[in-house]
Amino acid sequence: MEFGFGLHVQAPLDTREAIRTVAVRGEELGFDYLAFPDHIIMPKDYASRHPYSELGRLPRGEEGDFLDQLTAMTFVTAVTNRARLMTSIIVVHHRPAVMKARMLATMDVLSKGRVSVPCGAGWLKEEFEALGAPPFAERGRVTDEYICAFKELWTSDNPSTTGDFVRFSDIIFEPKPVQKPHSPIFIGAESAPAFRRVVNHGDGWFPIGRNPSNRMDTRQRYRTNLERLHIVAEERGRDRGRHRVFS
Repeated sequence: MEFGFGLHVQAPLDTREAIRTVAVRGEELGFDYLAFPDHIIMPKDYASRHPYSELGRLPRGEEGDFLDQLTAMTFVTAVTNRARLMTSIIVVHHRPAVMKARMLATMDVLSKGRVSVPCGAGWLKEEFEALGAPPFAERGRVTDEYICAFKELWTSDNPSTTGDFVRFSDIIFEPKPVQKPHSPIFIGAESAPAFRRVVNHGDGWFPIGRNPSNRMDTRQRYRTNLERLHIVAEERGRDRGRHRVFS
């Protein structure tokens, strides 16, 4: 079993000194991974419902200043040596697919293979719109296509794809991630589409136990959801034990 914690990069901890202190001390205490949240901007108001809050709103303190997830993680690669660095979670289409694949591969190289990539489809429509991201209503299809593009870029000597949302060919994508075949990809959320995404595209599942519509705050509730995942894997001809689980 591995233990880690969320290294939140929101105010008042969004300083070089605070991030370095928490990351270094966490590694000294023996924690196995450090997890970083992902928002790029925050709308002053939003109608979207936060899926992990009873009130449908971000918790107090998470609506203000915060640093970019991937930039903060890259900084932490330079001040740590052992702990894994984890996106918790990365909203897949907040950044263009090829750019994001390049950033994650760079981080894996600089950290000597310590990056894990939990992915999610996102929930904050207003943020998608401000970023000029692909349509919010298509976020499930976009997530699947982007993850496939990541794997193609990270593993192929001559990467190419011709999807609806990602297209590239005749490019050199080097260096690739240190980890082989690539940095592990975990899929967040607990819905039926998320379970299919775990089985089809993921190396593991990244559940969050405080979803009001599907709490996993007891061992039995957790086991029930894990069995749901195993059923989906078996339906698709996959080994029910091949996926790792973070919780």
